[in-house]
Amino acid sequence: MIPETFKQQLVLDTLERNFHREQSKNRFYLNPYKLKKGDTLYIPFITSDSLFTQLLQDRIQSPVKLMDQTNSLQKWNVLYSYKEALLYKALLQDSDNGAAESLLNMISQTTFGEMNVKKTIDTLKLQWRQWLPDPIEWVDGSGVSHYNILTPRTLIAVLKKIYQEIGLETIKNYFPKGATSGTLKNYPVQEVYAKTGTLRHSHNLSGYWISNKGNVYVFSIMANHFTKPTEEIRKGISTLIRQFQKKLK
Repeated sequence: MIPETFKQQLVLDTLERNFHREQSKNRFYLNPYKLKKGDTLYIPFITSDSLFTQLLQDRIQSPVKLMDQTNSLQKWNVLYSYKEALLYKALLQDSDNGAAESLLNMISQTTFGEMNVKKTIDTLKLQWRQWLPDPIEWVDGSGVSHYNILTPRTLIAVLKKIYQEIGLETIKNYFPKGATSGTLKNYPVQEVYAKTGTLRHSHNLSGYWISNKGNVYVFSIMANHFTKPTEEIRKGISTLIRQFQKKLK
């Protein structure tokens, strides 16, 4: 169980349906007979200053204590992890919307000294408008909303920018690979490194395809307002990509 601090709060109960936490405290109940080998279960926990301090202390193996934030004489240092690969894995491989929202808040805190998502979005849109081909409607960090609206052409511009900034090898390390990892495990396409986006009645696949000759193609396919199961849309997009691959060998 991770964090290990919670192991003391874990109760094994064969009458439980699966795995859950008490509503008002961090006590967890697990039916071991419902757990299959290889299962990974995620349960939110209740946060507090004291719990955060304990978790951080356990993680870095150094004493941690709370300080009075009103003390103007206290100099605060930011603790950096220098593990950006884990962050990008959460964003791209695991499609963690919470991590995306948190990242936008951290950008806001660093830039403005406050966590103001709208202010940060407005600033980034202003900075990026010179190379984005179309206006974007952007209302939150995670993108889990039909109020976020952008075009495939805009996504392609973003993907090209990523390619210019970090190169193909880093893209291979960060992005899910077709039929292999992350959200692309269910996409039977070869040499494709891409990211999915799914809401009700909307599905998108955007990323890179590497041809047999080593050419890199950037693509973005959006399907909106469909009523069929997403699995059928996924199969249709896979078929479309394979047709492109045959023509652009």
